[in-house]
Amino acid sequence: MKTLFLILTFSLFFASCALFKPGREPDSPYDQAINEGHIVLGMPMTEVRRQWGEPMNVQADGDPSQGNQLWTYSTGLMSHYGLGNTRSVYFEGGRVVGWKTSAR
Repeated sequence: MKTLFLILTFSLFFASCALFKPGREPDSPYDQAINEGHIVLGMPMTEVRRQWGEPMNVQADGDPSQGNQLWTYSTGLMSHYGLGNTRSVYFEGGRVVGWKTSAR
């Protein structure tokens, strides 16, 4: 009986460790968007960077420490040659307030 209790205890411990994602709270409201490769309103800069990588261009509006920025990404097969799309993400206070995709 004692052995069964120890096995169950260790199993629960290891299962809970496997579900925890370092750097974010478990069951983050952004998990579904992250799994689908999307961003959502209110998403912090760190999650956008994790999702889409480093932006091609960053423009700060006012004091950069306030997190008011515009990030630009190039997408598409030939993005370096001007044949892809441009994605722009707008941040206020370090969180997404909007985005748009434009054809080049």
